[in-house]
Amino acid sequence: MEQSKPSRRKAAKPTKKSSGTKSPAAGRGGTKKKSARSETSTRSTRAKKSRPEARSVNREGRKRAVSSSVARVSDVQAGTGADGTSDIWKWVLGLLAVGGAAFGVVKSVEAKQHAVAAQVAERQASNHRAEAEAASRRAADMERRATRECGRADIAENRARKLAIAVAEAANRQIALLRREDVPTLRFGGCAAAAANGLGIWVDVDWLLSGVVDSAVDEGAISGRVIGVVAHEWYHFLDTQRGTRHSHEEELCADGFAGRQLARLGIPPHHFADLLRQYPQSSTHPAGQRRAEAVLDAWESERRKSAS
Repeated sequence: MEQSKPSRRKAAKPTKKSSGTKSPAAGRGGTKKKSARSETSTRSTRAKKSRPEARSVNREGRKRAVSSSVARVSDVQAGTGADGTSDIWKWVLGLLAVGGAAFGVVKSVEAKQHAVAAQVAERQASNHRAEAEAASRRAADMERRATRECGRADIAENRARKLAIAVAEAANRQIALLRREDVPTLRFGGCAAAAANGLGIWVDVDWLLSGVVDSAVDEGAISGRVIGVVAHEWYHFLDTQRGTRHSHEEELCADGFAGRQLARLGIPPHHFADLLRQYPQSSTHPAGQRRAEAVLDAWESERRKSAS
C-alpha cells in the first residue's frame, strides 16, 4: 500500500480561551462574525491590490494626453498636421471651398436673374409683336382707304375732265355763234397751257384743272376757267395782226376780249381772274394782277353796256 502524503494544511492557531463556558448558540454567532470579518478583509485586500493598477492606468492616460498635446503643438509649430497636411493649406482649401460655395450661390442668383430678365424680354417682345401686328393692320386699313380715295379721286378727275371738255366745247360753239364765225377746231393737249392760230385752238385740260378737288363743288370754277381760256384763245384765233404789236399788249387785249365774252354768256369773271393772278410777269405775258384787272374791267364795261 502507498503511504499517505502528509497534509500541508497548517495547524490552526490556538484561540484564546475565554473564561467560562459558552452556549452552542453563542458558538454559532461567533462563527458568523468570523466569516464576515474574513470577507471584509478579502475585499480590502482586493481593493488594495486594484489601487496600484488604477493609478498605473491613470498615469498612462495622462502620459498619452501630454504626448498628444506636445505632438499637436510641435505640428502647429512645424505647420504640419497629424496627417502630414499643412494647416495653412487646410485653411486655404477651406477658403476655396467656402468661395466655391459662394460662387455657386452667386451663379445661381445670376441664373435666376437672367431667367427673369429673359421672361421680361419675352413679354416685351410679345408686346412689340402685338404692336407691330396692330400697326400692320392699321397700315393695311390706311392703304385700303388710300386706294378707295385714289379710286374716288380718279373718278372725280375723270368727271372734272369730262366736265371741262364739255364746257370748252359748248363755249367754243357759243362764242362762234356770238361772233358769227365758223366753229374752229378745238383740241385738248399738245400745248403748255393754251394756244391758238388761224387753224384751231389748243387747251391743256390738266393745267385748267390744277387745284380743283371736287368737280361737284368746283363746277363754277371749272366753268369760269374753261370759258375764260377758250375766249382768250378765240381772240388770238381771230387776230389777223398778231405779231405786229408787243406781246404784252396782245395778251391784255385777249384778256379784255375774254371778259366781254364771259359777260355776254353770264359767267362770273372772278374764277378766270384768280387763275391769271397766279402767274408773274414774263417776257411774253404781263403780270397776272394786271391781266386780272383787264378781265374785270372789260366784264364790268360789257355788263353796263348790255344793261343800258
